[in-house]
Amino acid sequence: MRDIQIMLGVAEAGSFRRAAKCLNIGQSAVTRRIQKLEEALGVSLFERRTTGARLTYAGWSFAQRARSLAIDAAHTAGRGRNGRLKIGLIASLSYGAFREVLLAYKSSHPQVELTFRAAAGFFSLHRVQVSQATTRAGAPSLASNLRGRAAN
Repeated sequence: MRDIQIMLGVAEAGSFRRAAKCLNIGQSAVTRRIQKLEEALGVSLFERRTTGARLTYAGWSFAQRARSLAIDAAHTAGRGRNGRLKIGLIASLSYGAFREVLLAYKSSHPQVELTFRAAAGFFSLHRVQVSQATTRAGAPSLASNLRGRAAN
């Protein structure tokens, strides 16, 4: 991913030197990473000139696709469809309806990694570090699934 970030930096800056300055790394490191990426892909991504660097057609196509994939990944994560969800829970709550909700959630969100951390009791839950998954309106969330099950 870092190589792609550097490649996009060079494409935007129009030169290896300016990209290195913007990315706060050495110009030789930028050059090596781009060469490594070009070798892995088997194509030249840039036309190197004394005035800077310009994307080849292959480089332009690769940059477009990399940007598109990055945007898609951000949207997917923003909708809570991938990432990590850490849940602090009491062992006695891990059975019954709660288990069903978790299984349904995991089935509908296979890209979300669920991890659990046990708490000794209800009042010790505040000491358990819990990361919350943020979802956008309309996207199913674990909390809405729990509310729906509790109402039934």
